[in-house]
Amino acid sequence: MIIDICDVTLGKKENESIKQIYLRLKSGVESNQLICPISYRIFKEILKQKDEESLRQTITIVDELSQGSILREEKERLSLELFNFFYDSLKIETDEKARENYWDYIINVMGNATPHFPNLSEADNLMLQKEWLKVIKKTRLKDMLDTKWKSQLFRFRDMEIDTSMYDLNKHLHSTEHNTLIEMYLTELGGTIEAYAETIERTFKRVLDNEAKKNDIDTPTQDTIDIQPVLNLIGSRLASLSFEILVQP
Repeated sequence: MIIDICDVTLGKKENESIKQIYLRLKSGVESNQLICPISYRIFKEILKQKDEESLRQTITIVDELSQGSILREEKERLSLELFNFFYDSLKIETDEKARENYWDYIINVMGNATPHFPNLSEADNLMLQKEWLKVIKKTRLKDMLDTKWKSQLFRFRDMEIDTSMYDLNKHLHSTEHNTLIEMYLTELGGTIEAYAETIERTFKRVLDNEAKKNDIDTPTQDTIDIQPVLNLIGSRLASLSFEILVQP
């Protein structure tokens, strides 16, 4: 979509529908009713453009619509969702909510670093950090493209996501399913298995937090059986998915 908007605004092609979508998004952002953060995948795809004019126009549009915001990387969002899921399932209140941490400032794709100088007082460091936050909030992709960060930005051009194994496995099991529901549940089980390590790590974080809060010993890794946790997530998702899939 963002590339299509770029081509239309540059006059490289005509598409009234794309033009109207862009104008409505722009109007929503300008009226403070809408914001369009990009994802890491889109961020990396944008930087793969070789044509300088198209690259700069795309970045201008992204800056305009996203206001410097980007969705956190997928695994980070998964961890946040799991963290919330476990606390909700255990009926435990927490101040940390996943929805409050989905977004990040686009400059932080280079690494989230907060300045701190040991030779300064805490008060001075706090003042410095507040000023740095103002810089972070105002930084846009165009600013990064026109500064020393440019070479670091283009490192993302070479990052690829290898999906060959997923495609291979899908082909190998394509004849095992007779219905959409069977296919979906198999995919769901495979996804949970693929992210088992992240699920286990997040669940242990919740246990550690609660153990410290209640001043009890943290369970050792050997005493934690993660399989019931995986089953819980699988059954909950399968139940929700079934309701959606069987709707007329």
